[in-house]
Amino acid sequence: MFNPETASRKVVHGHSTEAATARGVSWYWFLAVAAAVLYGSLIPFDLDLGGVVRSLNGGLPQFGLHIPDANDLLTNLLVYIPLGAAFVICGRHSLRVRLARVPFAILLGVGVSVIAETMQVGIASRISSLTDVILNGAGTAMGALLGAGLCDVAAVIFGRLRRQWVSRPFVTSAFILTLGLFVYNLAPFDFITNTAGLQESFRRAQWSLSIARMRAFGELPLGELAAELSGAFWFIGLAYVSALAWREVGRERAKAIALASEKSLILIVVIELMQLFTRSHGFDMVTIALRALGVILGARLAVGGVDAGTRSDWRQRPGMAAPTRLLLVLVAMQTGIMLLSAGDGLIAAGASPDLSRVRWIPFEAMWRLPTVQAASILFSNLLTYGTFAVAMFMLVRRTHWPRGGFIACVGVTLFALAVEGLQIMGTSHTPDLTVPMLALVTSVITAKLYMALRSVYYAAQPARVTA
Repeated sequence: MFNPETASRKVVHGHSTEAATARGVSWYWFLAVAAAVLYGSLIPFDLDLGGVVRSLNGGLPQFGLHIPDANDLLTNLLVYIPLGAAFVICGRHSLRVRLARVPFAILLGVGVSVIAETMQVGIASRISSLTDVILNGAGTAMGALLGAGLCDVAAVIFGRLRRQWVSRPFVTSAFILTLGLFVYNLAPFDFITNTAGLQESFRRAQWSLSIARMRAFGELPLGELAAELSGAFWFIGLAYVSALAWREVGRERAKAIALASEKSLILIVVIELMQLFTRSHGFDMVTIALRALGVILGARLAVGGVDAGTRSDWRQRPGMAAPTRLLLVLVAMQTGIMLLSAGDGLIAAGASPDLSRVRWIPFEAMWRLPTVQAASILFSNLLTYGTFAVAMFMLVRRTHWPRGGFIACVGVTLFALAVEGLQIMGTSHTPDLTVPMLALVTSVITAKLYMALRSVYYAAQPARVTA
């Protein structure tokens, strides 16, 4: 992302001013975005080069116009927005240079789109269209203009977040986690707009506290149980961080527990009530009960365990807020929940697994889904493996192994692969290589982000102490 300190200072006639030279992202990010766009454009890779050559000789007869539906329109615009933004903000440059790059970014986006649409002529399941090229070019233009215009704004926002993170890391973490849980639990925000849909939502709502809802006699709903435990696990973390945040701003221990529990419980109830008015979610009393128990456990663990146990020394060394034993429990809980979910619907012993159900091409299944649903699944996997990678990374670093970050990333990826392999033996899930790929990308990004945040915090401590 952007460096929060994006403006260099220069002296003009004895006065300090902000230079208009910003430090953008690495060009590797642009290459990665371009590769991802081409990859998504060529799924499912059943390419017939002979058909492409014949179409080129015939003047691309399938390159026509069509009226896109809402999902096609949204997809073609959104996919190319990062391409235009990445091209404009890469490298160190001024606002004038960013604006000058906009036309070249549009030409580049159109060129990439033309190449992708030309190759799609030879893919039986894809349709080449000039409309897609126009929409891709428009998406690139939108991204380029956003990148050029909002680069400095983003630098200011990240600068303020950086200062807040340095001064109050747990307050900042609690705010981000609260916002993330709110968005995650309500996405894709498909709110009901008619009376019939609202009546159906109230009918399917679970008003009882019975968690043993059998699909068949003697068959426990492991998938549903894993989902409930995963949700409770997130709110344990929220209450834990929130309690430390209240201690960070000077509240007494009992008051910190009460405030963290109160705010987290309000969030739980608000989310469940809002889910009652959505199509993709439903109201469930078991969810409220489990998450409420998690909130109480998290708040008391933070204050009664970490704060009292370290005598508040974690304020000078935030790493003490995540003891090694707690990290081990965290990794064990996450591992157990994911294995529990994968074990849902396992076939009888001795039966042979059906390898034909495996989705061998990463992201192929997501490509076939509506954009909003695919984005929701993508965000869910990133959140799941992102937290798992953070815990693994912190745990491995404390062993002082060489290349601990590499070991943690490989471990997370192999575990994701093992979970998908376990699902081959079941009937409730379809194994998909998308998940291990997302786990790898997420673990790498998470490790780099963790190290960056850690460096920013500790680098500012001398200045903060002497100030």
